[in-house]
Amino acid sequence: MNFLLVSGEYPPAKGGIGRYAANLVSGLGEAGASVQVIAMAGEGQDSEESMINRVPAIFNRKFLRLFPLVPMVLWRALMNRPQYLIAMTWTHDGLATWIASTLLRIPYVLHVHGSDVNPVRRGKLRGIVRSFVMRGASVLVANSEFTKLLVDDIGNFERQTVTIRPSATRLSNNDQIPVDESESDAIDRVVLLTVARLYRRKGHALVLRALGDLVDQYSLIYKIAGDGPERANLEPLVAQLGLGDHVEFLGERSDNEIDALYRSADIYISPSLEDRGDVEGFGISFIEAALHGVPSITAYSGGSAEAVVDGITGIVVQSGDQQGVTCALKTFLDDPSIRKRMGQAALIRAENEFSPRRQADELISAIENL
Repeated sequence: MNFLLVSGEYPPAKGGIGRYAANLVSGLGEAGASVQVIAMAGEGQDSEESMINRVPAIFNRKFLRLFPLVPMVLWRALMNRPQYLIAMTWTHDGLATWIASTLLRIPYVLHVHGSDVNPVRRGKLRGIVRSFVMRGASVLVANSEFTKLLVDDIGNFERQTVTIRPSATRLSNNDQIPVDESESDAIDRVVLLTVARLYRRKGHALVLRALGDLVDQYSLIYKIAGDGPERANLEPLVAQLGLGDHVEFLGERSDNEIDALYRSADIYISPSLEDRGDVEGFGISFIEAALHGVPSITAYSGGSAEAVVDGITGIVVQSGDQQGVTCALKTFLDDPSIRKRMGQAALIRAENEFSPRRQADELISAIENL
C-alpha cells in the first residue's frame, strides 16, 4: 500500500501524537507499505530521510499552519498518488487532508485522540467543522474504546470507526546514557516519575499531596519531566507542602534523557482526571514506562485505564481520589515484590500488544475490510 501521512506534530517535536505518528510510519514500513510524511519544521531540525516533507518553520503557528499544508498535501498527493491519505488530527491535518481528498478523490483515514472529540469542548463552529471532516473519512481511528464512545456521542460514525491503540517503542537504544549527576541522588530512594506536559488533567497535584502524606515514612523522590502552564501552580504547592527535597522539575528533555529517566524509575504515576473537557484519550507514556519494566499508577479517567490493567500491570484508582493515590503508592512501597511482578507483567504486555507492526497491521486490516 502507498500512504501520505499528514501530522503537524512529528519528531523531534515533543508530544504523544508526534510519537504516535512516527511509530505508525515505522510499523507501516515494516508491513511493506510506502509512506510519505508531511510535518511542520521545528527548532533543532536534523537532516532526515527523503520521505519526510517539512513545512517551513515560519508557518508553525496555530492560525498559519493550514495555508502551507493545503498546497503541500495536494502537491505530494499528485506526485505520489497514494492509495490513502492519513490525517493525525481533525484540525489543520484533517482540513488539509479533506481538501486534497475532495479535489483528487483519494480516500483518507482520520485519527482521533480524546479531548479533540470531547463534546464538552465542542463550540458551535468547532463542532460543525469537526463533524464535517470526520464524516468525510473512510476510516476513523480512535486510540481507545473511551475515545470511540466520544465519537459515537458526536454522531452516527459506528460504520467507519475502529479502535486501534497506539504503539510504543523505547525512546533510545543506548542503555549507557545516564541521568545527569545533579539528578542522580536517588540512591536508596524510591523514584516516582511522570513524563507529560504540565496540564491539570495529568494529576501532578494529586501526586504531590499524596507525597506529602508519605515522605515522613518512606524515602522518596518524585521526578517530573515536561513543561506547561500547570507548573506555575505546582511549584508553589511543592513549597507549601515542604517537598523541596523530594521533587525535581526537570523541564523538557531529549528522548535519550527521557529513556534514562524511565530506566531509573521504580513507579510511573499519572492519576489522570478530566479538566473542563480536557481528558486523557489513552496515555502512551504508561506503555513507554512498561517497556522498561516499570509498573504504573493511574485513574479511571478517559482512556488511561485501557493503558494500565488494574492489579496486573499497575494500580488504577478513582479519578480525583488523593487517598486512593496514597494507598496505591503505599502498596508499592510496602512490598517491592509487587512492583517487580507488575513491572514484568507490564513489560510482557507492552511488547506483545503495543508494537508498531501490530498497529500498522490493524490499520491495514481496517482499510481492507471497507
